[in-house]
Amino acid sequence: FVLFPISVNLPCAITWYWSCTNVIALVMTRCLSFTPVRKAVGLPKVVKQEVDPNQPKKKFREVVKDTFENMKTHNRIIDSRAADEKAFQDAASSKVVKTYKYDPTKPVAIKAPKR
Repeated sequence: FVLFPISVNLPCAITWYWSCTNVIALVMTRCLSFTPVRKAVGLPKVVKQEVDPNQPKKKFREVVKDTFENMKTHNRIIDSRAADEKAFQDAASSKVVKTYKYDPTKPVAIKAPKR
């Protein structure tokens, strides 16, 4: 019903296709919700999650806020992984940085202590 104003301007074939596929999807979903059909198709049983009655329900704003915070955290993790990968690639392709005062691969003459 919400999409009716949009579908009025679409060609008839597109509206018919959209309507048929949605009706088929609804019928399939309804059929697969029955236990005998699920067994026949080989789908596992639906597990209902237990809700703690003592836990207060979150309000809509809190849920949306948590969702956005989770999204930001996820993006930060992705960015840090990308930065780590870039740093690793840069380290692998660049010249070795000298972190010592002498070259440990060359022999060094050891001076005997003066007496």
